Amino acid sequence: MRHHPLTRAAAGLAVVVALSGCQGGDVANTPAPSISPILPTAVTTTPTPDEPSATPSVMPTSSSPLITSRPTTSADLETLAAEAEQLYIEYKTLRLKYEAEGGIDGPLPEDLKKYVAGFESQSAEAVLKDAHQAGSHLELTENLRFVRLGTFMDNLEPESLIGLRMCDDGSKVVHVSADGTRRPAAILRHWSEFARGPEGTLQVIYSEVERVSSCDA
Repeated sequence: MRHHPLTRAAAGLAVVVALSGCQGGDVANTPAPSISPILPTAVTTTPTPDEPSATPSVMPTSSSPLITSRPTTSADLETLAAEAEQLYIEYKTLRLKYEAEGGIDGPLPEDLKKYVAGFESQSAEAVLKDAHQAGSHLELTENLRFVRLGTFMDNLEPESLIGLRMCDDGSKVVHVSADGTRRPAAILRHWSEFARGPEGTLQVIYSEVERVSSCDA
């Protein structure tokens, strides 16, 4: 199966390198994958702890049918994309909390496990453990901006229902290294895939990442 040129192992490493704010040559210069942008509209969301939208329900409303197969209509595609975007923002907002606390020294926390499975679960655990081992943390995490760039349906994992192209703009988030050095966190473009978990909610099961200069790049 053809994915973004990064291998699975390299993709996990790329997340760690990009989070730290270090320039990784292979990551920064990796060409974008060939993706068909079925839904190219951009939606920007800036959740804060005081806004109800910061922790939205990841289940569809009672008036919306649960989509359990890959969408075949534009209406189903947008419904599933909106659900996936909610899940993505809630997942990343919670993960930021752990990154602000200096990562983890152990397995992935239970409250994060409901959002991820498979490769994404391994990658998230690796990132948080790396932050703990490096003695680094993030500040001003409420300033992270999430931008939906579009969707993709080609080259998905067999169990994936949809893929989202998202950009996490960390330019106003501060990365603090163990020696106290402060610098802006990375701006990362993600290709994330979603599948239904055991409880029926969507989970991120796979992501590939590229460091970019802006979400418009």
